[in-house]
Amino acid sequence: MSDKNLKLILVGLLSILSALLIFIPFVIEGLLDNFIGVTTLIIGLLLGGVSIGLFIRFNENKPHLVKQLKDEIKFKYQLDDLFVSNDLSGVVGYSKERNTLYLMTRADIATGVEFLDNQYLIDAFPLDSVTKLNIIENDNVIINSSTSSSIDQSVSGGFGNEGIQNKKTIYKVRIQAITKDVIKPSSEVFLYSSNIGLKRNSSEQLELYKTLNDLLDKMKIIIKRQMSY
Repeated sequence: MSDKNLKLILVGLLSILSALLIFIPFVIEGLLDNFIGVTTLIIGLLLGGVSIGLFIRFNENKPHLVKQLKDEIKFKYQLDDLFVSNDLSGVVGYSKERNTLYLMTRADIATGVEFLDNQYLIDAFPLDSVTKLNIIENDNVIINSSTSSSIDQSVSGGFGNEGIQNKKTIYKVRIQAITKDVIKPSSEVFLYSSNIGLKRNSSEQLELYKTLNDLLDKMKIIIKRQMSY
């Protein structure tokens, strides 16, 4: 059973317990007139609030919205492949035809008349200008690649072979591109961000890193080809 299902079961149990504690004082005659009844009602209300809060937090990831945004951006910018963060705040992708790496960060843009929600600020770099790709987990660099060979070694070896993984929960993962661009030599976007986090070696964490690994593996081939010219 996945961690998410276990969390949802916990929320369900808390909700049932909350409903019982709220219901009991009204069923037993005179219970609301004494300390025990009032305390039971208050505890029930508190548990109800906790269960609602946990439900909202446990459902912060919206796979259908991630897929929808991924399809929209892939079509709009004609990208070969891309990755959208769980909270829709970051996008990284590339186009082989245009030889370009794209890093997009969601921002509310003021137009002077209104705010445009869910618009993206875009950094675009020629793939052959990319000198380093870092994957940063909980502020620790777990992949640090500066040449085509190290990109090949890091990606094929999988995540974590160059970093310190001393936390059992992963709260943030971001990608950082270091380039030869003089005006903006680096850019980074979040690939995962959560207050709850992912338990290390859980099915969700392994799936996240597999998807990222596949994307970097494809980019590595293109960057290696560009650097050999």
